[in-house]
Amino acid sequence: VAKQIGTQLFGFDLLVSSTTGQYFLVDGNIFPGYKGVAGADVSIRRHLVQQAAQAAVRDDVRRLSSPDMVRRICIATVPEWGDSDGIDVIRMRSHSNNVFRVRNATPSVSKSSSKRQDVICRLFGREEFGPKGAFENALVAELSSRKLCAGLISCVCAPYFSESMHLGRVEEWLPGQTMIDLLREPSTDLPGIAGHIGRALSRLHSLLGNEAQDGGASSVSGLFRSPLKPKVLSRGRRWRISAMIAVNGSLLQKMEIWQELLRGFNSIAAEIEVLMAEASDSMCSSYSSQIVFGHFDPTPANVVVMGGGCKPTGAELVDFEWAGPNLAVYDFAKFFISMQMRIDQGGCHCTEEQLKVAMRSMVESYLKTHLAGSEEQHAGFDLGSEVAKLCQDIQTYASVVAAVNMFSNLIHASEENQLRELIPQTADLWLPGGSFNWLAHASAHMRLYLRNKPRA
Repeated sequence: VAKQIGTQLFGFDLLVSSTTGQYFLVDGNIFPGYKGVAGADVSIRRHLVQQAAQAAVRDDVRRLSSPDMVRRICIATVPEWGDSDGIDVIRMRSHSNNVFRVRNATPSVSKSSSKRQDVICRLFGREEFGPKGAFENALVAELSSRKLCAGLISCVCAPYFSESMHLGRVEEWLPGQTMIDLLREPSTDLPGIAGHIGRALSRLHSLLGNEAQDGGASSVSGLFRSPLKPKVLSRGRRWRISAMIAVNGSLLQKMEIWQELLRGFNSIAAEIEVLMAEASDSMCSSYSSQIVFGHFDPTPANVVVMGGGCKPTGAELVDFEWAGPNLAVYDFAKFFISMQMRIDQGGCHCTEEQLKVAMRSMVESYLKTHLAGSEEQHAGFDLGSEVAKLCQDIQTYASVVAAVNMFSNLIHASEENQLRELIPQTADLWLPGGSFNWLAHASAHMRLYLRNKPRA
């Protein structure tokens, strides 16, 4: 309503006809009333300050995104870099388009192993700055101290607010290749890479289970509300409602090209709650339903492989903006559907059968790493049987993950105005102007949902 009438702060009363379902706006107030609400003045003041801060930070991010400003940020951040160095700024292709690889091309730096040659500069966008940016930076700092992600070099903050507004951060550059690049090469050892990802996931997932070894509550656990609850459940329900609000009255209903997406979304939104509960109740492996510290977005784009595709020596996860307590099976299922999508889009040389072999390699490495030195491993433990159970659970949960990500895609589409005035006219993943087509991405997840949905 605010977008339609061009206002930002107002209150209104609605009546709904019990016979026709028609809405009637019966009262509109320039400023909403808060009679009887304790501490309303404090809450309103905090809200207005936060709104002003976010508006200022949006402008900051836009200004800081210029190559010259990114260069200056990194020179000021990396101790061994100076003003006279030749710094190259490369904007990396991402949905937010605010991620940069910054390289010091000065010959003396390039030849010296003691000096850092590359860093990553991430500038936040949308609602990521402020409290969420502070949380993510704290999380990355904790994970980097435990050698579980690229090291945090420095946070980038806006200095002119009483509560520091986090604009982004500068991180280590991992010396490897993203998995997306390697998937285009026929010689890539997919099961070998998957095995390394399984070990990386095991180290990450065990973080919440190490509280006793840490001498008390884990500082990572302390970043989240207690008791720890799976993020897939809360986000799935919240994103479903937000997506329904975004789709209702959008141009999807009037555009023939998106009719299949609209029908699929309406069907999935109606049944996902039941399917989510059934999938959680039908897990075969005890490991699948464990609450772990999950990555939530382990796609090929967020995996850096060391040693090359033919003889991989390791793999690391990057981008922890969605990380948190979650069901262990989720990360596996997210990687699985992401690989299915790559195969469908022609960005991968492997087949579905080869993908299943890779998933078994990932699960086996995960369990072996988890059980190394653990009291859980005993003479009666059947590794092959446990691998088969967890792989079956991944297949079962893949439809839930596809649905949750479809909801998220539609929310992103709404934020980018792709459900209203700027709705894409084609199903291409990348639009002519270089922006990402969130509706095409949502359609891909919808099809994966239908493919992986358990049959009655």
